[in-house]
Amino acid sequence: MRELADWPSIPSPRLEPVATAEQYIYALSTFDTARIYGNQDEPGVAPCLDDFRRRTVVTLDNEKPNSWFAGYVRLRAELGDLWPLPERLTLSLDRS
Repeated sequence: MRELADWPSIPSPRLEPVATAEQYIYALSTFDTARIYGNQDEPGVAPCLDDFRRRTVVTLDNEKPNSWFAGYVRLRAELGDLWPLPERLTLSLDRS
């Protein structure tokens, strides 16, 4: 028992934002969805979000009257051409 008590626990992985096309391709092999966050008023964010909408892969949480948003993205191989995402648009891998 003592040996088991001294055994270090397995650290849970820390999921960083997906910033590059290479990271996105890797994420496709393990994840089905990701969280997306941003401010539609930031340069380049609104057109990119519109592209996610056009491809019917984004489901936004209740959109607030201001420009901030959050939602889920279904990860698909054909989304790789959207990278790099605009600087103020964040896509983070979803643990669920």
